[in-house]
Amino acid sequence: MEIYGKLYYISTEFTVGSMFANKENVDGKTGWTPEELKAFLNKQGKDVKPFCLTGKTEELKNIMNACIDDYIDWGKGECSFNSDSFKAILEIADCANDDNKQEEPDNGIFDDVRTGKILFMDGTIQPEDYEIDKKIFKADIIPVGYPCEDKNGSYFEVTNKLGIYSKSEVKEGAWEFLRILMTKDYQCSDENPIGTPTNKDAFESYMKTKTATEAYTDEYGRDIQPNEYPVYLDDCEIVAGPLSDENEKMYRDLVNTTTKVKGNDDTVLQIVCEEAAAYFKGKKDLDETAEIIQDRVTTYLNEIQ
Repeated sequence: MEIYGKLYYISTEFTVGSMFANKENVDGKTGWTPEELKAFLNKQGKDVKPFCLTGKTEELKNIMNACIDDYIDWGKGECSFNSDSFKAILEIADCANDDNKQEEPDNGIFDDVRTGKILFMDGTIQPEDYEIDKKIFKADIIPVGYPCEDKNGSYFEVTNKLGIYSKSEVKEGAWEFLRILMTKDYQCSDENPIGTPTNKDAFESYMKTKTATEAYTDEYGRDIQPNEYPVYLDDCEIVAGPLSDENEKMYRDLVNTTTKVKGNDDTVLQIVCEEAAAYFKGKKDLDETAEIIQDRVTTYLNEIQ
């Protein structure tokens, strides 16, 4: 969560944004640049869709959360949204469903995912999602990040951001409060956390609850039962059981190799989505859209320098 080497806020929990894919369908790739993913999608058949139920704007947001810093030099106040790389992102997002129109496949999501007609299941990834998505795909799965220049396109999303006002007259008291939130005891006190704990010891306790195959009493006197996490799709129920050793390792690897945090500048994302909407509707072409975004973001960067 450091920004230019400084830690301005802390958080008690996190989730990871990424995509799952059938390992065989993507030739074992775990990442790609925007132009590489665009070329890969161009080779697929006309009946193959990259994404499931997300709309174009939502998919664009998901991608930009992982790669927005590829196109902005915040120190110099410069951007490159008129690049071929960014244009490829607009084209990739355009492969998603029309906004506000949920186009569920005729045969249901399961069948299209399992036959390779839908390539990716994307969004927030929690440990149990490895068990769920493996049952959805009925195949070996791997997390593949969103397209970005370093090919490491997974990102953390923190569920809260807590900091201390720089002009506060009670900084020591504020820190004493924040310090409590970062302890193992506090982070383990929530029996139904939204995300994964940031405290390392709390993280290990949390992972133990996800992998347990037998009931046990934890150090806080709580009865922990083996994980059963139901999901309903296509009128079917999928229940994720305890995390297998393989899936636990994959989740830990994902956490340990993720280096990005969901973008902190909503203004740039708003500009990108506003102008991309006209492109998605066919009212503006790709080059024109990229140039308009480039001009608007440049103006914004000049204003905040």
